[in-house]
Amino acid sequence: MVSGRLGARGSRAGSSGSRDAAGESSPCRSFLPILLLSAASAALVACDDAGGGGASDGGGGGSLPTVATYEGRWLQGFCSPIGAGSSGKNLILPSLVDGSTVHLAQTVTQYAGAGCTGTGTEPLAPTDAGTIVFEATETSGSVTMNRGTWSQPSGFVSRVVWVLETPNRLCILGDQEPTVFPTPKSVADHLAILPDDVCYTRQ
Repeated sequence: MVSGRLGARGSRAGSSGSRDAAGESSPCRSFLPILLLSAASAALVACDDAGGGGASDGGGGGSLPTVATYEGRWLQGFCSPIGAGSSGKNLILPSLVDGSTVHLAQTVTQYAGAGCTGTGTEPLAPTDAGTIVFEATETSGSVTMNRGTWSQPSGFVSRVVWVLETPNRLCILGDQEPTVFPTPKSVADHLAILPDDVCYTRQ
């Protein structure tokens, strides 16, 4: 993945302190595992909110209507230089496994010039990024979200929160156990203070 802020607004979660854009000429070496920087944002929230995992503030539900809507192609807003004058954006490709599980693949959309302008291409085949098993959808105000357990091919397992701000805008937050986002409101508050370009737009 392209170095830089990954995840989405919570992951907007990568957040400003986490931009380490790479300058290597090979796109293969310019990527980081998806959501790596999202975890950094979760750590920041933990410092700010030090609260614990508590009850939801308005809505949880037993069904998972959101999970199927994650399927598709999602392009991150953040643009990173990847060497030789080119630039790129992270592209994730979630696909539905069953009613609560998504398989995640990732690649990069590469642009010939700086600034990710013009028409992008995908020079690298998508790579396996593991699976995410989601829990019940929670909704409160403008936030519709699913907490989940992300199992990567390396064997690393972590907690995440996927948030649909609109049907075409996805933000991804790194989380931990116990959660640093005890309620949908705590997620909304975090999204409000983070840069827009770490979120993903449906393609």
